[in-house]
Amino acid sequence: MTSLLLIAAGLVGVGAASDTGADAALVRLTIRAVAATQKDAPNDPRLAAIAGSLDDFGKDFRYRGYRLVSAESFALGWRVSGEMELPGRRSVSIAPLHLTPDGRVKMHLLLHGGHPEHAARMETDFSLPEGGTVFVGGLRLGDNASDSGEVLLVGVTVDRIPPRPNPFRVTDLNANGRAPPDEPAPPPPPPPKPVPNR
Repeated sequence: MTSLLLIAAGLVGVGAASDTGADAALVRLTIRAVAATQKDAPNDPRLAAIAGSLDDFGKDFRYRGYRLVSAESFALGWRVSGEMELPGRRSVSIAPLHLTPDGRVKMHLLLHGGHPEHAARMETDFSLPEGGTVFVGGLRLGDNASDSGEVLLVGVTVDRIPPRPNPFRVTDLNANGRAPPDEPAPPPPPPPKPVPNR
């Protein structure tokens, strides 16, 4: 069985413009299904936004050509999952978990396998800064050995991270996914000074 891999690639440009209202609290991300080949092939111009990340990825894994199979953008609340269908009767779901202290988004990704007789499944957590891209892949794109030999890569790019709430609330989660401890109660005001009798 082909092994699965998870590789964080270089950063790409910062994402969407500022939002207003409820949308400002959502994580915006794009999932791309990419066919990668080790044969010489031109890169799909529709992948220009993540071209630098693909170049970095190709240096490690010797891929020489990429084409976009499908893409979908999401605006997700914390711990709300988005799902996208992939080639070969597969799908990927992703949910932003929380904001880390250094301003990255920690995410949970689940890659659902294809045919029941040789199902593959991958579940992983990772964190990315705004504009960062990670690739998950390693599965043959087609259903049988006579196919082109292309490999399916799933690219996840964080387009926008909502600002950290200020002040930081007890309900917000820290880097371990747990709520921070309650802040100590403020000290009581000092008692009034006695007024001298005259």
